[in-house]
Amino acid sequence: MDHREAQLHQEIIHTRQAIDEKLAQFEHWKWQTVHETKSTVLDAIDYEVNAQWLQKTRSRSFAIMERYPWLIIASGMLLGYCLSRRAPVQYRPTLNEVRSYEVTSGSPAVCPP
Repeated sequence: MDHREAQLHQEIIHTRQAIDEKLAQFEHWKWQTVHETKSTVLDAIDYEVNAQWLQKTRSRSFAIMERYPWLIIASGMLLGYCLSRRAPVQYRPTLNEVRSYEVTSGSPAVCPP
């Protein structure tokens, strides 16, 4: 009987280890599922908050544009002026520089338009 008792005792130990491993896997799966669900819910809430903020901002902008239409024209003019000031200036040689080039090289100068 001692051999049979030792065998049963060994089977009980293996069964307990298997149950512990399954419980650990279940616990890990549970926390992973909770974390993923929490992340999904928080992302949905953030999206909803951003969508509401965007809608409010858009309606405020349209209200301002309807109330002050001249503001759009003035803004466009100011933006055009600022962009034209930032545009690169092309180099155009003066008439004296063209003449001195023709004299020194002996060929007529080709100027960019």
